[in-house]
Amino acid sequence: MKEFFENIKQTYIRFKKAIIVILICIIVEQIIMIAVPYLTGRIADVLMKSGDTAFKTAILIALLIFSLRMFSRLIFWVREKQEIKNMVFDIGRVNFLEGINHHMKLSGGQHISENSEKRRSTISRGTASATSLSMMFFYEIFPDIVKIMIVFTALVFFNSIVGLFVISIFAIGFVFQIFFTNKAMPGFDKWQEMIKTQDKVAGEHAKNIMLTKNFGKESDAKKEIKEIFKKTDSHIKKVWYSFMKKLLLINSLNPVTGVISMGILIYQVSYGFISLGEFIFVSMWVNMAMNQVARAQHYQRRIMRILPAYRDLQKEYKVKSNILVQDNPISGIVLEGKIEFKNVSFSYKNNNNALGLKDSSIVIFPGQKIGITGLSGAGKSTFVNLLLRHFDPESGQVLIDDNDLRLIDLEEYKSTSIGFVSQDNFLFDKSVRYNVAYSGTHIKDEQIIKALKIANLHHRIMSHEDGLDALIGEGGINLSGGEKQRLSIARAVVKNPKILIFDEATSSVDSTNEKLIQDSLDKASKGKTMIAIAHRLPTIQNADKILFFEDGQIKHSGTHRELLSISKGYASLCGEQSLRIA
Repeated sequence: MKEFFENIKQTYIRFKKAIIVILICIIVEQIIMIAVPYLTGRIADVLMKSGDTAFKTAILIALLIFSLRMFSRLIFWVREKQEIKNMVFDIGRVNFLEGINHHMKLSGGQHISENSEKRRSTISRGTASATSLSMMFFYEIFPDIVKIMIVFTALVFFNSIVGLFVISIFAIGFVFQIFFTNKAMPGFDKWQEMIKTQDKVAGEHAKNIMLTKNFGKESDAKKEIKEIFKKTDSHIKKVWYSFMKKLLLINSLNPVTGVISMGILIYQVSYGFISLGEFIFVSMWVNMAMNQVARAQHYQRRIMRILPAYRDLQKEYKVKSNILVQDNPISGIVLEGKIEFKNVSFSYKNNNNALGLKDSSIVIFPGQKIGITGLSGAGKSTFVNLLLRHFDPESGQVLIDDNDLRLIDLEEYKSTSIGFVSQDNFLFDKSVRYNVAYSGTHIKDEQIIKALKIANLHHRIMSHEDGLDALIGEGGINLSGGEKQRLSIARAVVKNPKILIFDEATSSVDSTNEKLIQDSLDKASKGKTMIAIAHRLPTIQNADKILFFEDGQIKHSGTHRELLSISKGYASLCGEQSLRIA
């Protein structure tokens, strides 16, 4: 339960001023609520005496009750106004943005090598649970806490025997409730892990729906999803049933407490220790206390359903970026585009230390056109990911214009100095303008039009009636495969970066689009340092230098002709693709 109170503490810190006003209002409201039974009892005592004076006194007390209730409504309005203005809609927004900020702070490598579906599920469910817990506490639990504290105080003050008895039973039940809760939490935590797994499975099937359709696997997909949901439900039902049996045992104390309290009050009235009016308001307070105990167990059940997701979120928030961002990074120094790898080594910790790159060194001079090839898993993508600083090397250095990449302002580096086109087209369901300008800052329409011309996409876009404002649809559905890739090229070059990286830019297009894209690449790379990863060797055949990767190392480097004579692996790839010396 400590996580629950930590969430309340964080919410209080964020909304301190609003919460203080709200809490004062709640306290006033609850004092009035407790006062009404007391005044009702006093009316009963007054009416036991006949006569005009008794009648007038009773009327005055009734008017006081009315005035207090009206004042309570006024206080309620003040509280509601404060909640609407400063809290009720803000809690969810703040929690969600905190989750998004955490997601953004993690390195690109963590998103590449770790399970992103589970992480998104953790953040989505966790931020929603944080909001629910805060709302539950400040709108439901805290008013009840105030009420029960005032009730207990009033009971002890007006009838110490009944008051101390009720408090003792409440304390015993509360201790057992906390004990049973702690015993049950591992089962609820396991349930949360199972929920993340089911979200991952369902999410993957939803994301890959066309794959399912193409192979006629709808029945298998539904069966898999149904089975994992059934397994999750079976687990939580067992945990919940066991927990509820224990809560029911605690809850049985309520009617027993009520009967014994009533017996004590009847005895006190019968032998003249208290008046009938005191009997009325004390018994009403006892009922209030018992109702609060029942509500406490209701809150407990709700918290147990919500808390595991929040606990999971807190574990996620403890995950830090695996790249160290300098407090005072160097800015404005990438002026030429020179790249150097000095004895760089890297392995994937989340994949049994699989080798990514081993003691690799290379110097790429400004303006050079570099081709990268090799078999799958040879280290090509690792090389690029290190250059994009999705990871940091375990040993060695990556230098940009002779500066260690770890010391350079990473956000500035990526938004101004380096352009990247991946084999997957990541596009927003927004306008052409938004998608092309996304890679840089303060991009003007003139720059966008120039980039579209470089990407051989200008005529296609500007012939549309909406021009740059044309919506491309979800995932760029309104564009062809080649057009999506050329839009990605426009996005990479629009900011005029010193370094351009193309990762299999022509791997999934037809020959016509391949020629258009290759022409775009040639135009885009003029005067820039260009790196192109390719399995289709004709696209890099004319590069200034080709790096052939094998077993996590740059095995050989040279021109196409040079590699044919010194690298059996490269020559073998050329033979497989029937590629000859031009």
